[in-house]
Amino acid sequence: MTARVRRRPRGQGRGTLVLIAALLVTSALIRLGGGAGQAVARVSDEMTQAAALADGEQACERPADLQVMLTALQEREARLDAREVALSDRMQALRIADAEITRKLAVLETAETELRATLEI
Repeated sequence: MTARVRRRPRGQGRGTLVLIAALLVTSALIRLGGGAGQAVARVSDEMTQAAALADGEQACERPADLQVMLTALQEREARLDAREVALSDRMQALRIADAEITRKLAVLETAETELRATLEI
């Protein structure tokens, strides 16, 4: 009584695994494709908003308190710019005065040397 055991050929079960793998890959591609579509839509929305702002249109009006703060900051910037110009002018005047003092000091040292030479005679 010998019983024969039938062996299944190895190639039959692989078709199912390939089908499941293909379905998983297709599902992943669909999910990625949907995300890419949303990203493209976001970018196009941002570009249209940027184009609208570049044309001079404003997306919304500024609240009054922010407008007051913006005005105050712009005034402060103008005052700081004026102070910066004044400081720059003062630094230039100090450089000129320093050069003049250095020149006069050299003249005094020359005069002192000549005076010493005269007193030694």
